[in-house]
Amino acid sequence: MNKKKIKAILEKVYKKDQISSVFLGRRHISTQKIKQLREIAPNIPTEAWLDIRGWLEAQENKDKK
Repeated sequence: MNKKKIKAILEKVYKKDQISSVFLGRRHISTQKIKQLREIAPNIPTEAWLDIRGWLEAQENKDKK
């Protein structure tokens, strides 16, 4: 999963101006938004939506090893 795919998923739930705040580490995500995101992308864990930037970095590090 890369940043472009995550951004496409987020665009289905958030307004365009809110997407950057999610990537910058927005912590206050409503349970309704998380539920919508899980329905769109069930293969991404809930913790990832709470810290998408950290999760993407962890995925990149995992791929490098």
